[in-house]
Amino acid sequence: MKTPLLILLCSTLAVACTPNAVNTNTFPDVPPGSDAPASDVPPGIDQPVVPDDAPINPGDTPVVPGDSPSTDVPSADVPPADAPITPTACRSSRDCARGVCDRVTSVCVECVSAAQCSGATPVCQTNRCVAAVACASSRQCPGRVCDTAAGRCVDCVSNPDCTGTNVCVSNNCLPAPMACRSSRECGPLDQVCDASRGVCVDCVADPDCPMGQFCTTDRTCVPQLCVPGTRECLSLQRLRVCNANGSGWNESPCGFGASCVDARCQAQICTPGSASCGSMTQRRVCNPDGLGYTPTECAAMESCSVGTCRSWSCTPGATTCQSASTVSVCNADGLGTRASSCPSGSSCTAGRCSSWVCTPGVYDCSSPSERRICNSDGLGYAPAPCTLPAHATATTCSAGSCGFTCQAGWGNCDGAASNGCETDLTTNPSSCGTCGVVCRSGVGSVSACVAGACQVMCSPNYGDCDGNTANGCESFTGSDVRNCGACGAACAARPNSVASCTVGRCGYVCLSGYGDCDGNPANGCERVLGTDAAHCGRCDNACPTGPNAQVTCSSGTCTFACTPGFSNCDGLNATGCEAVTSTDNNNCGGCGVRCAPANATGACVASACSLVACSAGFGNCDGSTSNGCETNLQTSLSNCGTCGTVCPGAGTAGTMVTCTAGVCGSACVTGYSDCDANAANGCEANLAADARNCGACGNACPSGQSCVARACTLAAPGSLIRGRYGFGAATATNGRVYVFGGYNGAYLNSLEEYDPATNVWTNRATMPNAPWAVASASLADGRVLSISGYVSGSYTSAVHAYNPSTNTWASVAPVLSARYHAAAARGLDGRVYLFGGRNSVGLVTTAEAYNPATNTWTSVRAPTTARLGAVAVTAPTGRIYLFGGSTSTSSTTATSSVEIYDPVANTWSAGPVMSPSRAYAGGALGADGRIYLAGGYTGSNYQATSVALVPATGIYASLGSLNVSHGYTQLAALADGRILAIAGSNTSSMYLTRVEAYTPASDTWR
Repeated sequence: MKTPLLILLCSTLAVACTPNAVNTNTFPDVPPGSDAPASDVPPGIDQPVVPDDAPINPGDTPVVPGDSPSTDVPSADVPPADAPITPTACRSSRDCARGVCDRVTSVCVECVSAAQCSGATPVCQTNRCVAAVACASSRQCPGRVCDTAAGRCVDCVSNPDCTGTNVCVSNNCLPAPMACRSSRECGPLDQVCDASRGVCVDCVADPDCPMGQFCTTDRTCVPQLCVPGTRECLSLQRLRVCNANGSGWNESPCGFGASCVDARCQAQICTPGSASCGSMTQRRVCNPDGLGYTPTECAAMESCSVGTCRSWSCTPGATTCQSASTVSVCNADGLGTRASSCPSGSSCTAGRCSSWVCTPGVYDCSSPSERRICNSDGLGYAPAPCTLPAHATATTCSAGSCGFTCQAGWGNCDGAASNGCETDLTTNPSSCGTCGVVCRSGVGSVSACVAGACQVMCSPNYGDCDGNTANGCESFTGSDVRNCGACGAACAARPNSVASCTVGRCGYVCLSGYGDCDGNPANGCERVLGTDAAHCGRCDNACPTGPNAQVTCSSGTCTFACTPGFSNCDGLNATGCEAVTSTDNNNCGGCGVRCAPANATGACVASACSLVACSAGFGNCDGSTSNGCETNLQTSLSNCGTCGTVCPGAGTAGTMVTCTAGVCGSACVTGYSDCDANAANGCEANLAADARNCGACGNACPSGQSCVARACTLAAPGSLIRGRYGFGAATATNGRVYVFGGYNGAYLNSLEEYDPATNVWTNRATMPNAPWAVASASLADGRVLSISGYVSGSYTSAVHAYNPSTNTWASVAPVLSARYHAAAARGLDGRVYLFGGRNSVGLVTTAEAYNPATNTWTSVRAPTTARLGAVAVTAPTGRIYLFGGSTSTSSTTATSSVEIYDPVANTWSAGPVMSPSRAYAGGALGADGRIYLAGGYTGSNYQATSVALVPATGIYASLGSLNVSHGYTQLAALADGRILAIAGSNTSSMYLTRVEAYTPASDTWR
C-alpha cells in the first residue's frame, strides 16, 4: 500500500516537518517472478502495510499519524459538504477533512483530477470541481484546450499542452513523475515504481491504494464509485453490479423471461399483463414483474375460461339428447357441453339412454301376410307392407321377408324378389317350360323355345349328312370337298394339284412349284416354275437374254453367267454383262472399284489401278497407291515443298512452326521466346517459369528465387510451428510477423516470430495468458498488442504488449469492454482502434481507441452495424475500413457490408459491398496501397478466394485463389510487397500450420 507523493515544501508551508512525516515502514522490493518473496507474499507483490490515506467517513476528525482517533469532537465542527476547502497542510489525503491532498503543494484541495469530480461539476480546474464548458474547437477555450472526444474544455489533452516538464494526466497538467527502477527508490515519496514506464506513481494496481479506493489508468488512487459486488436493479429489465475494484458499474439486461427484483434477475413465472384462470371461478392477471398474479373472482352464473369471466351457456350438469345415440351433458363451468354415447343396445330419449325393444332397421312379420320394421331408435315399430311384384298373384311374410306366387307361364328364375316373376317360360330358350331348362343348338343348327318346348333347324350351307341328330348339322357344304354344295357331292382330284370346294362349287389348287399355265383343267398344273425359263417363278415370266451372258432359271429366279472379263455392274438383265472390268476406271477389277487416286491421275490396266501423276502441290510421300498423293506439300511440316523436307523446330513446346506455299517458317507461342537463338530447338524458353529468362530473355532470378507467372518469386513461406485458429497476428516495425494465442485443441500462450530474411518461424517469449479469438495490432514504437479475447472460460479485458527488442510481454491498460472476435487496426494517428466482437450478452455495439502515449482507452463512435469476425484495415488516407463479419451470434452467417471510419471526424460511412460475403477472413494493407482480403467463411463453406480493393476507386479486383481454403485466418503484409495468409482452419484441417504468400507481380499464392 503506497501513499501519494509528498513534496517537501516545508519552507513555504506553516507546518512542522518531522521525521515522522514520512512512512519508513517499507519492505525489500521483490521483482516480479522472483523466487525469493518477502515473508509469505506471492513473488512480485509488495508486503501490505496499514494505509496512511484510508478514506475518512463524513463527520470523522482527521487522525494525526500516531494519535488515537478522537471520539468527542462535536458534529458542529464538521464543515458543510459544499464549503470551500481550507488550505490545510497535508502529506496524504488522510490529513484532509475534505477533498484530497495535492502532492505538488502539500495542501488539501477539492480535486487534483477529474476523478474526484462528478455530477454538475465534472471537470477539475485549478483544484476546483467546475461545470464542463462545451466546445468543438480550442478557440472556444481561452487559456485551455478542447477535448474533442469529450466535447469540453480541459487543461490538456496531451503532454505538449502542458508547460515545462509537466505532463497531462486525466486532462490536468501535473509534474512529471520521478524516474525509478525499483519501488525502493520511490519509498521516500511514499509511492511505488511503475516498471513498465520506469517512473514513481501512486499505484500500479488496486492493492497499492487505501481501502475504499482503486488505481486508475493514470496511476492515481481515487475513491471507489461503488462498493464492489453491490447489486442494484435499474429497472425490471436491467441489473447493474459494481465491478471488482469499485471503479464503476457493469450493466446487463436480465434477458427474455426474467425480471430484476431484490437486486437479482429472477425467472418470470408468467408473461406480464397476461390473464389466466386461477380456478373455475377466479380470473388472475400476471403482475408487471412476471413473478406473481393478482386474482379477481367471477360474478354469479359466470366461470373463468382462457383468462376471461364468461356467462353460463347452460346449467351445469343438465342433459339433453344430442342425437339418437348421444346424450349432451352441460360442463361443470356452464360454458359448454360434452357428448356421452349411449351404451350398445340403447338410445337417447328425454335426455337419458333407454334400452331397445328391437334392433333398429330389422324387419319381422306382424301376420303371415303383413310385415313391420323396427324404428331407428330401437324403441318401437312402423308398418312395412310387402309390394306385389310383376306377374305375381299374392304376397306372403315369413321371418320378416316378403314372398309371392307366380302366374302360369311365368317364373322367378333369377330368385330376386325385386323384379318378381321376370321370366316367360313359354319362349325363353334359357328357361324353356321350367326355370333352368336350356334349348341347346348343335353344329350348324339353330334352337328355339316354342310354347314351352325346344325345337332345332339346320343353318344355310350346313347339312345333316351323317343322319345323326346328336351332332346336329355337322357338314359345312360350302367348303366340304366330300359334300360340296350338297350331301354326297365329292370334288375330283387333278395332276400336281389339291381339290377344293368354295361356296359349294368344286375347284383345285396347284402344288408349290407348279403352275396351270395353259388353263386346261384336264392336265392340272402342267408347268414346273422353278426351272422353266419360259415360266420362271410364275406363269408367262420368260427370262430375258443379254450380251456377254448365258441365261438360266434356278429356283424360280432368272440368273446370268457372264463371259470372263465382263460383269453385270448395273444390275440390269436387259444390258447383260455390260462392264469390261480389265480397263473400266469405274469398275477396275470388279464392279464399283473406281480407279481415282486422291490428288492424282489414275488408269485401269489389266484390272489393276495405277498412279499416273500427282496433282500440283501434292506428293506420294508414303509410296502407297491406295491413298494416292496423300501429302499436301504446301502445308506439311514434315514434307514442306518436297517429300522428306522437315521444318526446323517442329514439335518443340512453345514454338509455332508453319509451312506456307511449300516454304518453312516459325513464330513463338505467347509466353515463350527463342532466347538462345537456336532455330533447331525453337522457342525453348518459357518466360512464365524459366528462372534464367523470367518475363524476358536474359532476366535471371536471384539465387533462391523461382519464376512464377513471369515474375521472380521468393520461396514459399515456412509453416507455423503449431497449427492454430482464433489467434492474433501483426507485422511489427522491424518487418517481422508475430503470431500468438489461439486454439488447437488447447488454448495457446505461445508466440511465434517469422523472419522473411530467413523464411523461418521461431518460438519467442510465452504470453502472460492464453487468449483465443484475440484482436491484435502493431504500435508505431515497435510493440505488438494482444487485445482482449476469451481466456479461461470467460471474456477478458486484459491487453498485453510484446516488445520484440527485449522479447518481453507487459500489461497495458485494459479495454473498456471485454470482447472476443473483435477487429483492430492502428490508425495514422498512432492510436489502435477496436470494433465489434461478442461478449456474454451478445454482439458488442461499442468501439474504443487506445492511446499508447497516455496508456488509455477511450470510447469512439461505434459502427452502424454490430458484427463479430470482421476485418479492420487502415487505408493510406487514414480512414479505417471494416469488412464483412457476422451480424448475429451464429457462426453460420456472413455479411457483405463494409463500413468506413474517419478517426478525425469520428464518423462512419458506407463502403463498397463485398462479393462474396465473408466472416473470419484475413485483411492487410499492401505496399502498393491496395487492401487485400483472403479466405474466411461465407456461411456455408470456407473460402480460398482473394480480392484487392483500391480505396480511391472503391473497386475490387479478383486475385488468384489460395491453394487451400483458410477460415479464421490472418493476413500480414511484408516489406517486399508480399502478403502472408497465415494458418486458420478448413474442412480438412481444424488447426492449419500452412502459410501462403501472395506475390502481386505474378498474382499467385504459394
